[in-house]
Amino acid sequence: MKIYLIKILLILIIISNSLKAEEVEKILFSINDEIYTTVDLNNRINYLKILSINNVNLTYENHLKDFISVLLYNEHVKEYKININEKILNDFYNSLLTNYKKEKSNFYISEEEFLKNVRYDYQRKIVLENL
Repeated sequence: MKIYLIKILLILIIISNSLKAEEVEKILFSINDEIYTTVDLNNRINYLKILSINNVNLTYENHLKDFISVLLYNEHVKEYKININEKILNDFYNSLLTNYKKEKSNFYISEEEFLKNVRYDYQRKIVLENL
């Protein structure tokens, strides 16, 4: 009986690992020697879906354009050493995170990735307001 259970457990582990292997990380592009992959894009897509009030279904191309856009603004902020008000950023992040936890979204993103994406959006906002 123990051998039978061990075999079933091994089969389940193998099946589980093969399902995870389907999510292969692919390099999409790089900006200033920083490589961005499908995992990064999927994190951005999940973040946008979490924030989406109307559950707008954007195309893959629109998500990719948005992702490239926020990364270019991020590079602009770094290059020109634009100050980001960390208190405003953290207040906004905490507000969004609280709502995310209350809503129990079907989409998952780590808190670290969530903060990174909030920062991207805030930086874009700051740069556009200062044009």
